Amino acid sequence: MIRKTLIIVTLLTIANLSYAQHFGLKAGPNYSNVVPDNGLEYGNYKAGFHGGVYGTLKIIELISIRSEILFSQKGYVLKLPPGGFTNEIKRTINYLSVPLIIEVKPIERIRFHTGAEFNYQLSVKESPSSSLSGDSNDLFNKSDIGILLGFGVKITDKIQSDIRYVHGLSSLNKSSIGSGDLQNRLFQLSIGYQLF
Repeated sequence: MIRKTLIIVTLLTIANLSYAQHFGLKAGPNYSNVVPDNGLEYGNYKAGFHGGVYGTLKIIELISIRSEILFSQKGYVLKLPPGGFTNEIKRTINYLSVPLIIEVKPIERIRFHTGAEFNYQLSVKESPSSSLSGDSNDLFNKSDIGILLGFGVKITDKIQSDIRYVHGLSSLNKSSIGSGDLQNRLFQLSIGYQLF
């Protein structure tokens, strides 16, 4: 069901981008972690990267719809008990991310945004790699949905910066673990360049 939703959202996003009044490129760092739904501590934050395209379509003077298609790295650092072959495992989950956003611009160069982010897992990388946990690609569900909140600043007519928080709602792991169902958490900083 979530995969079908992602396909529909991606097609709607492509359609919106084709009608966009403004179109551009964006990229920047991610800072992500996973949090169990039972509130217990599990992983630590790790750095990643995102990049892709965006388009905006003005609805009225203060409100616009923004669509994005991004490659986005999420994941976490899992601390291990001492005495093993390593003290930590870094897992990077690569996603195709499709945020659908409503932007409100109260003043000329400031905008606030909220919306939903739909993600499809492309691959999982583990460092150092270990045969103990099996294939990392089999540990996590392919689809993930989250809600987002943030704001942006238009630095020049062509350059803008955004800060965003994404709160995952879906269960990340395929089977329950001692810490409960894991959900993504993401802080994202991006610089965008408007092409037209």
